[in-house]
Amino acid sequence: MSAFYKSNLIITNDGPPLKDGIVEVNEEGIIVSVFQDDTFQNYNYVEGVIIPGMVNAHCHLELSHLKDQVAPRNNGMAGFIDQIFSLRANTNDAACRKAMIACDKAMYDEGIVAVGDISNAAISIDVKKKSAIHYHTFVEVMGMSDSLAESRFENGIQLLNQFIEKNAEANISLNNIPYTYRTGAEGNVRAARELAEKLKKQYFEEVAKSAIIIAVKGQQSEQFAEIADANFETMSLSHTGLLDRLYNTLKTKLARDSYSQYEHSTLVGEIVALKNELEIVQLPLPALNTQETYYNQDLRKSMETVLSKTYGDSLNSVYLKKQLVEKALQSRFDGNVLPVILYNYRGELDTNFLPRPAQVIDLDEVTDNGEVELGIELVKSLLTDVKSKIRKPNKRAKATNKETSELETKGEETNE
Repeated sequence: MSAFYKSNLIITNDGPPLKDGIVEVNEEGIIVSVFQDDTFQNYNYVEGVIIPGMVNAHCHLELSHLKDQVAPRNNGMAGFIDQIFSLRANTNDAACRKAMIACDKAMYDEGIVAVGDISNAAISIDVKKKSAIHYHTFVEVMGMSDSLAESRFENGIQLLNQFIEKNAEANISLNNIPYTYRTGAEGNVRAARELAEKLKKQYFEEVAKSAIIIAVKGQQSEQFAEIADANFETMSLSHTGLLDRLYNTLKTKLARDSYSQYEHSTLVGEIVALKNELEIVQLPLPALNTQETYYNQDLRKSMETVLSKTYGDSLNSVYLKKQLVEKALQSRFDGNVLPVILYNYRGELDTNFLPRPAQVIDLDEVTDNGEVELGIELVKSLLTDVKSKIRKPNKRAKATNKETSELETKGEETNE
């Protein structure tokens, strides 16, 4: 469920500041729209100015414990580096971690949301993984001797792989690598990046296979998802997530309530951007037909019709799959079963990209159109019922498996 924040002034970095604007933030903490609407009332008022999150583009988090300890000298960079090496050698890991946690919190409290961090060691990985800040780590390899360049670089690659294995975003700079070793180094970097991409794709597919989708429809489906997530370790997605995103974008950019050629061209542009975001190789674009019944009609309903006519639920399912994996990655999911509440369910899902729902719950039917209160106990009862049906053994399947096993055994005996 989205939250809305209104302020005296909003800096968007996309045009002039908005006076008395409103920011919409979805349940994942992502800003999905910024708009002005004097009639809109469901917001939290924030005194002051709302600005985009700030970026610290150059940080050494692992050196946080050295704050105020480096003495000012006049012997240049070499003297500065000597002090850093000397002070690092005399600091224990516990003190280093304590300082990193404090500095991470200080940055977040000041409005920093993303950090480009330079690392020579792996000690910052756990702090970064638990942080609300998005870190991109640059593995630093440095040295003054050609004879040590190759071993230093190998150590850098090992450090990079530690970040990759921990799902911590990182890369490595070649700027300090002598040209004698640059070709081999570039090959190692490519190999490390290819490994990271391969691991990411494997995780992507494994999460999708692990998902047990519980589709929920009805007026209180979003409330059901909120209760389930808060109490029963489920993960929720809105089946209308893609439509919501595109609708909010068009509404913000064009501020119109009907669907015409302007809205259509903007929608096509957003779909092209979405194609690149989802790494789709080929994607047909919706054509505009001014004779269709949706033309010059309600914006959201018209968009839903256009998307459905062009893609069915395929594009939406690809989008939801990516949302699911990103949520799983963010929550550090590494289990075998991932229960997913798909609320606002519309009755169709492309099973080429997501599993078929294990159960469809019609809350209007269950609650007698809202007459029965939807609380924790009812949600628990419905989820328990789904769980029992999923675990219930299929006798015929068991018999078939037994027969297959016997056939394989006999086959082996014959081969002998």
